[in-house]
Amino acid sequence: MVEGAYVLGVSTRRVGDLVGTLGIAGISKSEVSRICAALDEVSAFRSRSLADER
Repeated sequence: MVEGAYVLGVSTRRVGDLVGTLGIAGISKSEVSRICAALDEVSAFRSRSLADER
């Protein structure tokens, strides 16, 4: 849920609000930020240049 919303372009703050609205309790804003940061790392890895690789 968190991952999908973030990938679709929902901001970190809005993802936290969305999760709360859906009644999913127990996820803090810092947890949402941590999840989104991990997704940013994956995105950076996937979009890296492979021009110098064999």
